[in-house]
Amino acid sequence: MKATNLNNYDYIIIVGLTGSGKSSLVQKMVSDYGMTIKKKYTTRPIRHNEDKKKYETEYFKVTEKEMFELDKQGKLLSHIQPETAHGVWHYGIPVYEKVIRDNSYKPQIQVLGINDIQNIINIHGDSWFPENSLMITMYVDTSSIRKKLQSRLDTEESDRRLLSDIQLFGNYPGTGPVYQQIFNMRNSLKFPLIDIVNYDYELSIDQILSYLSEFEPINKNCQAILNYRDFHGLFYMWQHEYGWDLNPNDTKY
Repeated sequence: MKATNLNNYDYIIIVGLTGSGKSSLVQKMVSDYGMTIKKKYTTRPIRHNEDKKKYETEYFKVTEKEMFELDKQGKLLSHIQPETAHGVWHYGIPVYEKVIRDNSYKPQIQVLGINDIQNIINIHGDSWFPENSLMITMYVDTSSIRKKLQSRLDTEESDRRLLSDIQLFGNYPGTGPVYQQIFNMRNSLKFPLIDIVNYDYELSIDQILSYLSEFEPINKNCQAILNYRDFHGLFYMWQHEYGWDLNPNDTKY
């Protein structure tokens, strides 16, 4: 397995717009660095064109009755029941456990939807966030997302999910109320935050992962923005409140 600074964390939590590349990034983290996925619970059936192995890697498939029982037993941080074009699907986020580290430990990766993170923060405030964690947010322009999602679901469901995400999360860091909740939580708890702005999918997953693998925050309250839009196509880290003293024209990344 490749070496990575990401092993310094116990949990890596990824939040982003529907279709922003979260699952692709996670799969590369697993294949390249041997990390594990912290599975979610769901009643959602596998989609007709969805990879079965990927689905089973990310979810525990349960019945509605089993989901309510898990919730009753206090094993879920969040239990949401979104109404979709295909009916009501249940999603459950398992509680985080305290990590006992040894030399072979690898971080656990958790992918959270926008509704998931909103519900968790509204219920638990700051108390749910695991110690020694890194949070990553992911943004892609809406036209690119629509093209991607239409290959997964019907147009109605794609647009519904996308519009809901943008309303809650914004289409750029700092522009949505749920992102603001994350940012306020970061200021309170002091954990590193990386915002990936990957319009038109200009950055490949390999490029993003290469950047993340060298991530070294200067303190626990560090925010970095990985952006590909400016400076003649070079992607760069932008110092924002806390971060690196890095010239945007530096071609290291």
